[in-house]
Amino acid sequence: DELAALMKWTPEWARRQVNISRVLVVRLPDILNRLEAGEISAYNAVIIAEGLQDLFSKTREDIHNTAAGVELADRYTSIVGQRAGQKSASEMKRAVRKAVVSLAPLPADELHELACLNRRVDMSLAADGMCWVNAYLPSIEGQRVMNAIRALVEKSEHLTGTEAQNRADALVSLVCNSTGAGNPGAEVQAMVSLETLLGVSSEPGTISGSHDLITANAVRALAEDARLRRIVYD
Repeated sequence: DELAALMKWTPEWARRQVNISRVLVVRLPDILNRLEAGEISAYNAVIIAEGLQDLFSKTREDIHNTAAGVELADRYTSIVGQRAGQKSASEMKRAVRKAVVSLAPLPADELHELACLNRRVDMSLAADGMCWVNAYLPSIEGQRVMNAIRALVEKSEHLTGTEAQNRADALVSLVCNSTGAGNPGAEVQAMVSLETLLGVSSEPGTISGSHDLITANAVRALAEDARLRRIVYD
C-alpha cells in the first residue's frame, strides 16, 4: 500500500509488481541476470515470472517459501530460458504455457477439466450507459465464438462500422437472434499429431488463429465430430 501511494499506482497493480519482482529475485536469478544484462526483454521476464507463479499455484506450494520447490523452479527455468532473448512476446507465452503444462503435477486434461468448472459470463457497468460483458471459456469454445462473429461480419451488409464495432454488433445479433440451432460459420481449426489422435500420446493440439493449446482428450473428443485433413510436416 505504501508503494502504491508513492508510485501513484493502484494497490492491485503495486501488489502485482512486488510479486513479480520477488519471483525474479528469489526464484529466477538467471532470468533476472539476463534481464539486467539486456539479453531478455522486461516483458518476456514478466511473462516467465507469471508463468512460474501459475505453476506453483497448481502444485499448491508457496512460491515465496525459498525452501520449497527449488527443483521445480530450476526445471522450469531450464525449459523457458532457452532462446528467451530471441522470442517475441507471443512465442514466449506459448513456451511458458507448454512448460507449465509439462511440469504441473496433474495431467493437462485434469487441469483443463478443473478450469472448466470455473467457466462463466459476467457483466460490469461502465460509464456513459455502457457495460463490459466478459466470458471465461475453454479456448476451443472461445475460438468458436470469435469465428462465428467474424463469419457474421463478413456476410452482413448492414454492419458498416469499424472492425471493433462490427464485432460488437455481430455478438449481440448472434446471441439475441439465435434459434439455438447453431451457426455453420462457427468453425475452429486445430493442428494435432496423429499420435494424439490415436491415443498413444498426450501432446496437446494447437488452435489455429489464437495458438492456444487444446488438451489431448479435448482434441480426441473434437475429432469425433470433425472433418480431418492430413498435413504432413517436418
